[in-house]
Amino acid sequence: MTFKLALRNVRRRALTYIVYLVTVVLTAALMLASNGVLFADELMAYVNVIYSAIIVMTRFVTVVVAAAVCFIICHATTWMLGRRRREFGTYMLLGVPRKKVVALFAAENAVVCVVSLLLGGALGIGLFYVFNAIVCSAIDGMVPLGFTPICPIVTVIEWLAIFLIAIAWSSRTLKKAKISELIREESKRKKYTPRIDKAVSVTGGVVFGVAFAIILILLCVSLTIGNGDAGPAVATGMVVCVLAAIAGVFVFYIGLRGLPLTKILTRIPCARKTDSGADAFAYKDAAYDAVTLVSCRSRARTMNSNAVLTAVVAVLMTIAIMLACFMFGFRYALLESVHRGNFDICIMVSAGRNITEDDIVKEAEKYAEVKDVVAFSLYTDEDLTAYSACVISESDANDDLEYCGEPTIDVEPGSYILLSRFYEAPQPIDTLTVFGEELTYAETVSFYSNDSALTIRMNYLVVDDAFTEREEVAAARTSTYVNMNVNGFLPPEFQEAVEREGARIDNNVFENIYELNAVLSAAVIASLFLGTTFTLLSMALLSLRITADAAEDRRRYAILYALGMNRKQQRRMLRGEILKFFALPLILPLISVIPTLCACAVVCDFVASLHLGVFVMGIGVPLIYVAILAGYFGVTYFISLKTVIGRKAV
Repeated sequence: MTFKLALRNVRRRALTYIVYLVTVVLTAALMLASNGVLFADELMAYVNVIYSAIIVMTRFVTVVVAAAVCFIICHATTWMLGRRRREFGTYMLLGVPRKKVVALFAAENAVVCVVSLLLGGALGIGLFYVFNAIVCSAIDGMVPLGFTPICPIVTVIEWLAIFLIAIAWSSRTLKKAKISELIREESKRKKYTPRIDKAVSVTGGVVFGVAFAIILILLCVSLTIGNGDAGPAVATGMVVCVLAAIAGVFVFYIGLRGLPLTKILTRIPCARKTDSGADAFAYKDAAYDAVTLVSCRSRARTMNSNAVLTAVVAVLMTIAIMLACFMFGFRYALLESVHRGNFDICIMVSAGRNITEDDIVKEAEKYAEVKDVVAFSLYTDEDLTAYSACVISESDANDDLEYCGEPTIDVEPGSYILLSRFYEAPQPIDTLTVFGEELTYAETVSFYSNDSALTIRMNYLVVDDAFTEREEVAAARTSTYVNMNVNGFLPPEFQEAVEREGARIDNNVFENIYELNAVLSAAVIASLFLGTTFTLLSMALLSLRITADAAEDRRRYAILYALGMNRKQQRRMLRGEILKFFALPLILPLISVIPTLCACAVVCDFVASLHLGVFVMGIGVPLIYVAILAGYFGVTYFISLKTVIGRKAV
């Protein structure tokens, strides 16, 4: 019987529950899809020990989101319980045991939980494959992610725990409430202080702006001159400024609660005719217009009762937008920084291996166009151990110098040139015995370019090519290094092919890109998951607030109709009020996009190069949230239109 009554109540309040139900369904779908990506074994296979901490942090986001969802759903269930207190009080007054009333309320929420979990699970599987496509497109050569069994298990546990906590919290309130408290009308009148509220709101806005300005200054200072010993202080300052910016957002919206009354309390000039026909000006209260009085008092009441909710929504949206912008900014910065190396790939072939430079180039050309190839062989002699130098041929050295844009060298037979980095050139030796032959010192050549492939050792003895072609010297070859730049992407299959022939990959930009893409893709999806979930739940709470006030709004619009406002004007007024109520919490979050993108631009420009994608995604992500707002606004306006204006005046 209790379950049937719960189903009937849910159907009877379909307009109220539809927004809430759709929101929790989408939230469950997002949780399932995001867990599927963040716990995917294929994604973890690309992550080494260095980035494991970041993966732990992204998984921690699921815990943060679950806690936030739990808080908001607890708030929503408690608030809906408050809206239905007279109904539950009437049940008890008619003799229904309190336990059955609590069971009825719990059953209604259990229906929402089960339905949202089932629908969200079906939708979440499809959404997982959308995220799957995004990750695979971001990581070239990435195999499709598998849907591991732990993902639905974790999601079900999280979802059931959230609703159990919400139901237990609201049921506790219902158990302790007295029947008289449930039945009687709430009558809370709060004193409006427009001037104080205006000062509070301005103070919050100033704190918000100053905090972002200090963040930009700290970023510029730390990236320009380095942190040094002041690193912890700079990091602490940034954390404090971020918290101050969030506090400023909260204070700004708390201060807005009484501002609509300023219009009523303001005196406005009005023209009147004198006896001589000349215009004269007097002043009248703005509240002289009855429509303005009704509208402003109602708006003030709504903003006052929802001030904390509006502030919390604004804080959540600010965090979501800032986090998403920073994650996209760091993604571009770190990926671009990988390409700052000398070559895309460096392969070392030890002496005695059959694979050659030509074999490596041919294998690479199967996957991408080979752009630059700089190869050199190293020869070692026991007599050179104390000198910490390797022998390199003249042609190999000139290939590297030419690639770097340095002047080439000419080595005379029977002599050697010392090739070294300019800051570590050793003391030259006039006569040096190399492989049993005495070579005379010719000169020292220092190269300054950071693009050189000769970074394995710091010092090289450059000899003529004929010297390295001697049998005893050729037999002393220890290794050959092949450095390449390509136009394209070398997949893991290339690395596996050359390693099977005994070569070793000393540096592989593409492998670093794999790892960074894996980590950053997970982090970006986690940030979008966080922001989208916050947006859905926040907009749902705002929508529920509006639709639940239908009784008050019907009375107000009936008064406005009696004062001469036609239906068209009422619809326009209702549309404007709902739009302001939805758009207001997004004012500062959307404004925060500008300083956040500036901070991302500073970091990107210092780490690598400023990428247009930072601004595209930084603007695109807030537009997603605005689109969600537009959807909820449309649904809420449609419901309000039917329930408030669509009925006859009462």
